[in-house]
Amino acid sequence: MNKLDACRAAIVAANSELAQNPDRLMIWADKGRVVTRLTTALGYEWRYRANILLEGLTSSPDAIMVPVLLWLREAQADLLLNFQRGDEAVKFEAHILDANSWDLKVEFELSEAVTLTPRDGGGWDVTHLPEPPIGDMLLEGAGATPLREIWLGGEQLIPRP
Repeated sequence: MNKLDACRAAIVAANSELAQNPDRLMIWADKGRVVTRLTTALGYEWRYRANILLEGLTSSPDAIMVPVLLWLREAQADLLLNFQRGDEAVKFEAHILDANSWDLKVEFELSEAVTLTPRDGGGWDVTHLPEPPIGDMLLEGAGATPLREIWLGGEQLIPRP
């Protein structure tokens, strides 16, 4: 399940607080299933709920949500294109610990397609497929520009001054 590592990397890259305190970020999968069919194409798909838990953070929740949503645009664009479930695509719970810190849990569905290719002499090559391109027009702008800063009400959230 490569996407969980990629999601973690996107969040940490955008948030210096997590780079300095990686133990405050936990990511795991649950409600997982493997989907496959008996066809001539050999392969399967991992489908699971991704859970992101951030504990004791002092930056704005936007400093987490923006990198997650930008990452989803490229890593699981179909999640954001599905208008039937779009209002439920990204869920969260927040716990305000005090005036300066909070916990945040974010969850969403991910899938990863895998193909199997027989090897000469036996065995299999396992390949995790990239996401199919959605189109340059849909990803224009946000996906093309690296996330370097986030501002809210004149206050710089990322990177923290």
